[in-house]
Amino acid sequence: MEYNYSYELAALIVFVFCGFLLITEKGTKRRQNRILLLAFTNCVLSTCCSLMTAMLGNYADGAYDSFFIISEYIYHAIHVTLPFLFVLYVYEILSKWNMIDLKRGALMVAPLLVFYSILILNMFVPVAFVARHGIYERRLGIYFEYIVAVMYMVWCIVEILMNHRLLTASKKVGFCSFLIICLLGVLIQLFYPTVLIEAFMEALGLLALVFSVEDDRSAKDVVTGARNRNAFINDNQCYMAAVNNYHVVYVKFANFRNFQTAMGVLSINEVLLDIATWLLDEHQDYEVYYLENGVFALCDYTWNEEKIDALSKNLEEKFSKYWTYGSITIPFNTQIYTVKIPKDVNNINELLSLIDSDNNITDQVVARFEGDDLQFVKRKSEVEAAIKRALDDNKLKVYYQPIWDSSTNKIRSAEALVRLIDDDLGFIPPDEFIPIAEQTGQILDIGTFVFETVCQNIKEQNFRDLGIDFVDVNLSPVQCMQSNLDETFRLIMDKYGIDSDQINLEITETAAAENPEMFKETMEKLKAMGFKFSLDDYGTGFANISYMVDMEFHIIKIDKTILWNADKSETARVILDNTIRMIKEMGVNIITEGVETQSQRDYLRNAGCDYCQGYYFSRPVERDSFVDYCIKFKSQTNG
Repeated sequence: MEYNYSYELAALIVFVFCGFLLITEKGTKRRQNRILLLAFTNCVLSTCCSLMTAMLGNYADGAYDSFFIISEYIYHAIHVTLPFLFVLYVYEILSKWNMIDLKRGALMVAPLLVFYSILILNMFVPVAFVARHGIYERRLGIYFEYIVAVMYMVWCIVEILMNHRLLTASKKVGFCSFLIICLLGVLIQLFYPTVLIEAFMEALGLLALVFSVEDDRSAKDVVTGARNRNAFINDNQCYMAAVNNYHVVYVKFANFRNFQTAMGVLSINEVLLDIATWLLDEHQDYEVYYLENGVFALCDYTWNEEKIDALSKNLEEKFSKYWTYGSITIPFNTQIYTVKIPKDVNNINELLSLIDSDNNITDQVVARFEGDDLQFVKRKSEVEAAIKRALDDNKLKVYYQPIWDSSTNKIRSAEALVRLIDDDLGFIPPDEFIPIAEQTGQILDIGTFVFETVCQNIKEQNFRDLGIDFVDVNLSPVQCMQSNLDETFRLIMDKYGIDSDQINLEITETAAAENPEMFKETMEKLKAMGFKFSLDDYGTGFANISYMVDMEFHIIKIDKTILWNADKSETARVILDNTIRMIKEMGVNIITEGVETQSQRDYLRNAGCDYCQGYYFSRPVERDSFVDYCIKFKSQTNG
């Protein structure tokens, strides 16, 4: 029988090239790389056997029958395992390796064992094939090899379809290409047995996997060479979806930004590369990620608590000493988080919350967090859910804190403050839920709710008749980045017939930090509508003079801590006096927060402060209580 084995030779070249590329570029650290390398080895061996069979088949005298027969047996024994290896590869890519228990493993191996039984039986009874005198004849049993291949391919297709959301577009293309190309090769080989094209088609299919599924250039961090944040998210989403138990260990440098500012980006990047190199070399059994801003992650996608405990201790020992790079010693404050999934966290948002946590270390070079130390993540998730419930069920409340006018002895204004009281969690302080809402984007809905509620209350309760000239409404930095914020406010004010001078927008300096251009554009639009602005938190270390001048604030709010310190220290009182004098000379009105006693009120009035706000007058109260308070205060002062 004359065989055309030119395709086999071409396939052999492709297999060797791809295997070399896989080893040199990817290495064998990751299980998926080892499985794929095993598949290439399988193909090389089976192709060599196929070539030997084809060449020996040209000798019809039977001189090499023994080699001819042995190569046929070896070819079938090896080649039938390729689709089985592909199933294992798919399970690894889908992060379902840990789901291969004894029962599932036995089910996966069973078709192979049946075919091997047929091969063994064929040694005594020719049920699969006959090979002698250079002639190869198929028997009915050999078609079970194709049935086995189809069974494994169908298995892979089902797994891919059921978990397609866990795959990127390139991985989907790679898997589809492999399956289609290999199927074509099998069909051609089946109907044209002398055209040895099956191995060549397998080579093209595996090549498609190498340049799609195995192409992780987009998953690499360009600075450190570790896997990046997107890869971390994708990998963990896959493992969480596969209901795996595994560990993630964070290494977070709490004071990273300080050194980034002091050393410059280029120098700190060299330090990060040095740290990443150590992590990658020292901990090759783990996936190492760099998640930006001085945070590394090491993932062990198994459940080996002793191994993870040893890793955490090793990291603690390493970072208990300051990191040395060349002649530079860097005193990082290092936090090590050991996270058990799903015991400690059960979704990607909770896992990422640990990166943004503020467990700042002041007196320790290194600190470890695990178990109950991570409960704040669950608390954050619960608060986020409470915010969503409050928005969905319209359960947020707007409270008002009166603002007293020192020149008229009247309540002339108020600050609108949002409150969240959840059925399950009870009262949630604003300084807890507002930052969470800013991270999740829920602050946009909260801000719109507060603004509309204030407009509605101004109209329905006729605040002007109560003597209220304007209401202070806080703007979140996230809101200030909205390009259509002016249009949103315009539609609400038109709905209730409210003028812009009835609302004063309160912002902090940090509002402009993220995107100064967008912030300035939004503020200009709001100014054009007639809005005026208050600067909040003056004296807390955020507000500065240039910011005050550029924004042309109508009111500057002096933080309560300055007033309280002035009660304790003569130096602080001098600072407060001069602060009030400076702001007044700028032609800007002043509100001082935190007024709790009559002596504080009298002192501020004598110092020239325009408005006072604090518990001396009233705590923040609901709308009806605020209206009653204004009526009562007005009658008392008029009387």
